[in-house]
Amino acid sequence: QKLRELRKSKGLSQERLAQKLGTTRATVANYEAGRASPPYWLVEQAAAFFEVDITLLFKEGEQGA
Repeated sequence: QKLRELRKSKGLSQERLAQKLGTTRATVANYEAGRASPPYWLVEQAAAFFEVDITLLFKEGEQGA
């Protein structure tokens, strides 16, 4: 859910975020819905892109797992 909040705060579609992170829209949708957990490298990229501490996203991903 944190990924969705950050994405929406930047006005990005799932497709555009997927392009920025080097993945697919479906993958982003699965992460946001909690159906899958992102790999660590993607959490690192997302944290850098959104300029947030990695623990903000990493802990969120762990809760959804």
